[in-house]
Amino acid sequence: MTCLFWFSLAGNVKIGDTPIPEGVILLPVEKVSETVSLSPKSQLAGIRFQPAIGYGLIGHFRLTKTLPGPLKQALDSFNETTTPGALNEQIGVSQRHVERLFKHWMEMTPKQYQRILRVKRAIDYIREHSRANLAEVAHQFGFSDQAHMTREFRAIARITPGKV
Repeated sequence: MTCLFWFSLAGNVKIGDTPIPEGVILLPVEKVSETVSLSPKSQLAGIRFQPAIGYGLIGHFRLTKTLPGPLKQALDSFNETTTPGALNEQIGVSQRHVERLFKHWMEMTPKQYQRILRVKRAIDYIREHSRANLAEVAHQFGFSDQAHMTREFRAIARITPGKV
């Protein structure tokens, strides 16, 4: 999903009829345009990210209440390597509801998001441990084998583990 980070720096800002609080706001890109209203001396900046890129930054910013609570909890749980099936126990909503939230806000399934996180974690590990055995890295991060890890790297990061 393409998403927008809005930085509401000062003043009153509205997108459509929705007031935007000061801080960092994460919004999905909509297919219908909205009017952005700025009061005098308002300051607003924005960054547009391509699919899944912006969500890697979520942990670095204070999020407002723009993201639904269950989705924020699911994202936090995935950062702790929780499986999609265990989410309903942790955050108190059904797996199907979490899937709908992911589809609406991120245009991907929770499983696809987890695949991206797994590849990112493996890349970070390989960068820190350049002499690591790739078969062991594959096992450590939950890939079925090194070939599976290589396919996932190519599909998600457009690079092979050996080139990292």
